[in-house]
Amino acid sequence: MNKPAIALFTHDAKKDTLVTWVGKYITTFQEAQLFSTGTAGGRLLDEYPDLDLTRLKSGPLGGDQQTGVMIAESKLDALIKSGILQKR
Repeated sequence: MNKPAIALFTHDAKKDTLVTWVGKYITTFQEAQLFSTGTAGGRLLDEYPDLDLTRLKSGPLGGDQQTGVMIAESKLDALIKSGILQKR
């Protein structure tokens, strides 16, 4: 059975939150093929080195486009984004 492919993204100010959240569900994420951009991917691998995680380029340097291609080619099963809610 193939592992689900999941992209994990976060706003700069929320990287610690993402790392903590992944830790709460680590058994689930250990069963997945993960993708994350630049610093967030590095932080996740520093904390959880056994994850099957591919670091993409930093978002503004091409990582966002890499993810877009994966979405367009139906190579992701899920995309999880942690960020700052903005009021209107």
